[in-house]
Amino acid sequence: MNWLYITTAITLATSATHAASTIKPSEALLFVAPSSHPAYPIAASASVELDPVLGMLARNELGRPTSGDSAHGTSTWVSVSPDAYGRIPAPSGAWIAYRVDDAVAGPAMLTCGGHNLAIVNGASRVGATESPGIHKLPITLREGNNDILVRSSGGPITMTIDPLDGNDLVFVSPYDATLPQIIDLQPVDEVGSILIINASDRPLEGLDIATYCRFVPDQKMIPRLYPELPPTQWHVEPMVSIPANSVRKVPFRIVGPPPFKLTGSPYPVDVEIRNAAGTRMAGNVVNLATRYPTDRIRHTWISELDGSVQSCIMVPPASEDVTEGPKPLLMALTASVKSPHSTARAYHHQDDRYVCVPWSRRTGVAGTPLGRADAMEALAQMHSRYEIDESRQCVTGFSDAGRAAWRLALSHPESFAGVMPVGTDLPGDVPLSTARDMHVLLRWGADDPSMPADAAKRLNNALASNVASATIEVIPEQGHWWGRDTVASESLDTFLASSTRTANPVATPTERDGFDRILERPLILVYGTQGTDNETHSLRNKARFDQERMWITSNAGATVISDTEFDTDKSSCSNVILYGNADSNLHWHALTAGIPITATRTHAGTNETTHEQHDLILVSSHRSPLCSEATVGVVAPTGDIAHRMLVSVPITEPVAKARRTSLITADTLSGEDSSLATAK
Repeated sequence: MNWLYITTAITLATSATHAASTIKPSEALLFVAPSSHPAYPIAASASVELDPVLGMLARNELGRPTSGDSAHGTSTWVSVSPDAYGRIPAPSGAWIAYRVDDAVAGPAMLTCGGHNLAIVNGASRVGATESPGIHKLPITLREGNNDILVRSSGGPITMTIDPLDGNDLVFVSPYDATLPQIIDLQPVDEVGSILIINASDRPLEGLDIATYCRFVPDQKMIPRLYPELPPTQWHVEPMVSIPANSVRKVPFRIVGPPPFKLTGSPYPVDVEIRNAAGTRMAGNVVNLATRYPTDRIRHTWISELDGSVQSCIMVPPASEDVTEGPKPLLMALTASVKSPHSTARAYHHQDDRYVCVPWSRRTGVAGTPLGRADAMEALAQMHSRYEIDESRQCVTGFSDAGRAAWRLALSHPESFAGVMPVGTDLPGDVPLSTARDMHVLLRWGADDPSMPADAAKRLNNALASNVASATIEVIPEQGHWWGRDTVASESLDTFLASSTRTANPVATPTERDGFDRILERPLILVYGTQGTDNETHSLRNKARFDQERMWITSNAGATVISDTEFDTDKSSCSNVILYGNADSNLHWHALTAGIPITATRTHAGTNETTHEQHDLILVSSHRSPLCSEATVGVVAPTGDIAHRMLVSVPITEPVAKARRTSLITADTLSGEDSSLATAK
């Protein structure tokens, strides 16, 4: 895979009020790195991103390239131009460097799309949302020259900058809102979440989020459909804090009268944030979609894991007049190449079942402990809303979601009677003997290139003595995917109807520690302030980046706070990540007591092996010494290079699977030395 590095020169119009017009790129330089460099994205089991450009940034080797410059002995800088829409085609892993010249210092809004990482004047920012793929990130422009690096997630890349008026720096942005769909003629009391953007240089604290339902029922229908219509009122709740120059997904509650879908009237809701005096600071309007009881519908809830708003899609029975009583439920996990919408549309409405499709970024097709916990929350939500037959619940998934379905079913045999992996082999690291009394249906196309030729015979022999029943279907003349019938076949319907949990197995508790646990409770990110100004700035930027990554990967958020503001007594049972070392973070000794790790400004390691280098990052996680239920993680850099490479350490991404203790060097970033990164 080739690496591309593109640089664009931009001139920012000077204005005393920072109200210059939108800035777009004008030219670009393209650099193709040697193919010997490791390719992005990061492997799921790695604890560091292998990226040569990030390695050059850490060592201050990148500079500002111009046409004709060489790197790694290759002179391949080529001038390219964006198209008429300001887009630059860029394959995954390409870097675009935008240059902002002659800027006036002040706040601005960076709007960017097609990327998975942005670095603004050395500070890392997030990329790659689930919804529109466009980010609006608050940034601060320096006087004169500014540098913005953007890494492509597959392109094309778009980027603009809008200077902001200093009096208008807080925004309620609906572009990535998580909203419920409401049911015709049923009173509304639901939850959602929305992005709050704080473009100021101070955190937002002590604020409220308020909602007001604007929906007005048809006056002709009020006597018949709304005999007891209470007056609409503002619903006000305290809001979580928002760090300076940051974005956070914030929950809110919606209360209102029943919608009437037949009239086609919209269901608008005002969402605004208010200061301690009750004064409106910013707001926006969201519209809720109304569904009939027999439509596919998106439900939302506040997660008991971390307080975030999560959701799922339910496909209910086809008719409201079906015989009452509990019905089977099929949980359909979403493959990485599909969307929850397309997954739900694959299943027809049928009177004898429910279908639940978890819709959560953190699900990760239930391939992680956090994802499986999320799927089980979706299942619990369905039981709270519908009559489900607990003895006839099955889980299915296509391709990688099929392997995730297998892991979920075997992790929760007390909840699922059967599992139906489609278009996939079973994961080799999960013993078949753990299937216990599970019913199993495996299904794939005869021409599926991902299935070994001996798969049917091998799996049939392995399953025969380990499960309650096993059926294998190999569909002639079909490949990996052949349309809706791949997953929504008659055989799957028959299997769901016939699979009943005859025993009542109890799930074997899985002892987890470290980063498998740290995202499963409300999280506080505590950055150190006892070092130099540059160290504090670096640690604060990393904490903000990890909080924003939680928005991207988990539709959630975390509290970012300094070590001087953090109170160990009040938050003793909270999950915490400490940023800094024994020299730079006030709470290092209290929250690492009894843990065999050490980190100062000059060295880091375990108590058995300590490395005296200035370019190390110690990443570790452990049970909190203050509370057995809580987890503490540490991200401890030991020098200037290590502080600049913090962005390469993915902490709040569920699929990263960071080791319990790792030592990472700058050489590791370029794949040149991984000896220290294997520390346990």
